Amino acid sequence: MPLPTPSYITAAKVRVDEIRYLWDDFGDQLEGPLDGDFVARLEAMTERATLAFMCASLEWLVERLGHLCGSDGPADYAEAAWAMTVDLRYRGLSWLEYEHEDEWIGPVRTPLREGIRWLEIGMEERISQANHPATYAVLLSNLVDYVMPDPEPHRQWREQVLARLSESFPLAVEDREGDVVPREMLDPEAAIAAGQAEELINRYLYHLDHRRNPFLRSPELMVKGNDEFEPYEGTPYRFSMAEDRKRRDL
Repeated sequence: MPLPTPSYITAAKVRVDEIRYLWDDFGDQLEGPLDGDFVARLEAMTERATLAFMCASLEWLVERLGHLCGSDGPADYAEAAWAMTVDLRYRGLSWLEYEHEDEWIGPVRTPLREGIRWLEIGMEERISQANHPATYAVLLSNLVDYVMPDPEPHRQWREQVLARLSESFPLAVEDREGDVVPREMLDPEAAIAAGQAEELINRYLYHLDHRRNPFLRSPELMVKGNDEFEPYEGTPYRFSMAEDRKRRDL
């Protein structure tokens, strides 16, 4: 089973069957300029903090529409995405490898597809160091707002976690990537003690099952590497904050 939905999302009661929004598969309903202040707030935090915000945003989207799509794919991807913020070498299948374009259309599946694609692009741009993922985070957040039966609980959550992430993970020129952000940091009610992040991340990694989730890579393939990824050094599905910081020359 995928990770349980965070309590702050289930409390918002967004899991409803009724589709109350207009949709076409060209995305015209989401056209328009992005909120520059929103983009700037995200660009002022580390890339990993922005990706964590995107992972949690996707969990809102999956809670809203996942039960209507007839596939475990979005929930499985949302589970695996948190591991990809630790290291993209945890990724098994990409979403593009998984999906079949003609199967992911309509007012339920297309929003899920687009949200996952934006997160996947954001992940890849961090690795390539091409761009900060802020623009894709705003696109995803706007999409979540659009499909919600009532967007207000999501908006309130967004303001709370943006303030928390901005304070805890400000961008530094010498370390744009930043520390890994535990999933619990996106719960406004969770109290995270200093130095607890490594324990929380390892607890999450321990419960992942690459044999069940196609978006996760096996430890053997991680260590072996391939044309896309260098071999993983260390023990897969175990995280060391000290080693992660060493890799970033800190």
